[in-house]
Amino acid sequence: MVKKITENTKYMIMGYVFVVGSVVAYYSKVFINIGLNEWYQLIYHPFLAPANFFFPVAWMLADILLGAAFFLLVLRLPSIEFPKYNYPFLGLLIMQFLWCYTFFYYRWLGVGLLIMIPYMVLAFKTIRTFREGDAQSALILYPYFIFIIYTTLVNMSFVNEHGLTAIIYM
Repeated sequence: MVKKITENTKYMIMGYVFVVGSVVAYYSKVFINIGLNEWYQLIYHPFLAPANFFFPVAWMLADILLGAAFFLLVLRLPSIEFPKYNYPFLGLLIMQFLWCYTFFYYRWLGVGLLIMIPYMVLAFKTIRTFREGDAQSALILYPYFIFIIYTTLVNMSFVNEHGLTAIIYM
């Protein structure tokens, strides 16, 4: 269903992007902080692993990039097939939420890695989908995609070092 983008619709979409993105960002940050405080700092960090402050800041920036790309896409099109662009946007947010939940909250490093692989594929496909609507929106997602690749490599290095679950030996 193709809808004309009116000024009211643009404001509603801006609110939608802000609310949905903020909810995911908030809960992702909660899970990250729980992991950072309970186990992440207590185990050996492989070479690729960033400092503790990195993940909350990086995910916030990633959410801002994703929201900006989606909103810019909507603003630039005279009409939009909302589901065509909304589903990848929501899919990326869901994958982020699931990864933060499994990796940081539950310490399921292996499950986190299983989430990151389709997450990378979805991020790549989202760039291609967004490019159909607006090339600049797709360009905004490249740093996001690079961050997802980096996070996958970090997750892989943790699995390589600690196995499928982070166990803390005291």
